[in-house]
Amino acid sequence: MAIRAAAGNCTLARVAFSLQDGPIMVQRLAAVAALLLVPSMAFAQATPAAGSVTIVESADSTENPPYINIAECSGATADTLTYYWQVSSFLGGGTYELWIADQPPTSTTTSDAGRCPAQSSSTLTVNSEQIASVSATAASQSRKDTTTVAQRLAQINVACDAGITQVYLCVNYTPTGGAQVMNAASGTVTLDFKVPPTPVNVVLGAGDSVLHVSWDAGTEGTGTTEGYRVRWGLTGTLTGSHDLTGSGTTEYDIGGLQNDTAYDVQVLALSPGKNESTPSATVTERPIFVNDFWRLYRQEGGQEQGGCAAGAGGLLALLALVPLAWRRHRRRS
Repeated sequence: MAIRAAAGNCTLARVAFSLQDGPIMVQRLAAVAALLLVPSMAFAQATPAAGSVTIVESADSTENPPYINIAECSGATADTLTYYWQVSSFLGGGTYELWIADQPPTSTTTSDAGRCPAQSSSTLTVNSEQIASVSATAASQSRKDTTTVAQRLAQINVACDAGITQVYLCVNYTPTGGAQVMNAASGTVTLDFKVPPTPVNVVLGAGDSVLHVSWDAGTEGTGTTEGYRVRWGLTGTLTGSHDLTGSGTTEYDIGGLQNDTAYDVQVLALSPGKNESTPSATVTERPIFVNDFWRLYRQEGGQEQGGCAAGAGGLLALLALVPLAWRRHRRRS
């Protein structure tokens, strides 16, 4: 879970907020808090700015929006969420709290700014957990918290086949005395618990040290296809893998293979959160040696390395290929 960024220039997703007028504003507190989602590589070299919470997911720093998939939810992968939190206020007093919840911030009175988590009622059940807390003093405060994705979701009773599609990460401000809670900033993490359709009609075309793979999109599945994963290896093994982005990308060339050697190939669909579909049927093929024009030219004594110039030996080799090419053409026709 991360956000896509151009090389050397990361894009930040900021959730804007405002502190609305209400009873607690008599303290004249001006607070700044925002929720940022940034790549782990970029953030490792910097400290969060005052008034920010940064969330880094260990598995993938290229996704935007961030996703939690089935394997992360179930604990099949030990991917982690790390919260870098730093807040500051112009005046002391009160507390900042970081929460995770399965419902968005909701105003409970006419004067608050919407607390997170929303409060349970006769018509709404909210599962939530406080992650961290720090006093709102005059100086800057910071905190770092790391936990596995599975552990964090278990805290709010999220099942890995849940119908909910988002969880909410929120910074609340509670004034001294606990009179009224305000949501200072909030952001979301997307849950992707659906499996995409299995690719069908996988076909292999043999070339020189290469296999051309093509397939059709499947229709049997509940999830959305955002890309594909091609896997290959010697018969009985699948050691190679390449991911393709885009549901319309339905072909791929596997290069660098050994000619006259059998390879198994499978194709899987990938959901936005990188859930894998059931693998396609395994197809086997052998790359073949191709005696192309350049190889024939070299066999006839050509010495040129390429370009527009050609010496006498190169010209003789080219002339020698003419009757050979004619004979080969007549055998094919």
